[in-house]
Amino acid sequence: MVAEIIIVSSLFLVSASIRGLNLSTLAAGPDELTYLSRAVVILGDNWQWPKAFMTDQPPLFIYVLAIVVGTIGASLETLRWVSVLAGSVAVVIVYLWAKSMFDRKAGLIAAIALAFNGFDILYSRQIYIESLVLMFLAASAYLFWEGVVKRVNTPRAILSGVFLGLALDTKYIGAVLVVALLVFTIIYW
Repeated sequence: MVAEIIIVSSLFLVSASIRGLNLSTLAAGPDELTYLSRAVVILGDNWQWPKAFMTDQPPLFIYVLAIVVGTIGASLETLRWVSVLAGSVAVVIVYLWAKSMFDRKAGLIAAIALAFNGFDILYSRQIYIESLVLMFLAASAYLFWEGVVKRVNTPRAILSGVFLGLALDTKYIGAVLVVALLVFTIIYW
C-alpha cells in the first residue's frame, strides 16, 4: 500500500513538474484567449451560458475556468494549471488502469509513456479542453473495467457513467467512448 502511494504520488509530481514548467513564458494561443474571454463573460452574466456559446462545444470546461477566474484570478498562467492538473491526474489514472488490466510493470510503462508524450504535454500546458476530457475518458474507461469487466462492484460502474457524462459535457468526442463501451459490452457478454 505504501509503495502504491509512493508510485502514484511520484507519477503525479513528475507529470505536474513537466507540464507546469515555465507556463508564464508560453505565448498565448488563440483558443486560450477565447476560453479566457468566455469564462469572464459567464461570470459577468451571472453564471449563465450565453446562446452564442452553445453552438460549438459543451459548457463544463468553460465553467471550470470561470470558477478559477472567480476564485483565484484571470491570468493565463493560473488557468493553464487546470490543464496541467488534469493532464497529471490522467497519467495516474492510466497507471491504475493498466495495472488493473495487467500488472504494475504495465501500469508504469503506460503511465511513463503518457507522462512524457509530447502531444499530451503540449495540450496539458495550455488552456485546452483536451487534457480535461482525456482525464474524464480515462477515468470512465478505468472504472468501467473495474466495475463491469472485473465485476468488482456496482459503485465503480456507476462512477464510470458519471465520468463519461462529464467527458461528454466537456467535449463531444466523448461520444466515441459511449459507442466503444457499448460494443465492448455486447461482445463481452
